[in-house]
Amino acid sequence: MSNSAPTAMPKRLMLLLALLSVLATGGLWLNWLPLLWVLVLLLVLGCVGRQKAGLMLLRLLGMAGLALFITLPFMPPQVAEQFADTPAQLPYILTGLSSTTMWLISAAGALLCGFTLWVAFTQITAQFFRPQMRFNILG
Repeated sequence: MSNSAPTAMPKRLMLLLALLSVLATGGLWLNWLPLLWVLVLLLVLGCVGRQKAGLMLLRLLGMAGLALFITLPFMPPQVAEQFADTPAQLPYILTGLSSTTMWLISAAGALLCGFTLWVAFTQITAQFFRPQMRFNILG
């Protein structure tokens, strides 16, 4: 591979950004944690614009999400009751689910976050976000 940054976005990054865009659009449409989904859309916009901050936020989102989904099945019901009056109400919604369903939700979220981390830390993605030094003014 050459040292110059690739001009085309890697396909795995395109797939991840499309998936995050669909999730954010659905979250906004359902009006559930709209600030989170607006920030995810800004993250997608930053990644499309080849901003280094977009890559760092993508890595941070993957790590934070993985930590959340790994610990989610082990959350005691008493903790969920404390969140009953908050706007998010995610732990409160998850209290009525069976243990198997909770583990499936956690596994699906952990797989998504694992895919996010894999994409964010690959060399092809890092090369895509490297700034290009072009001295040709006309081209």
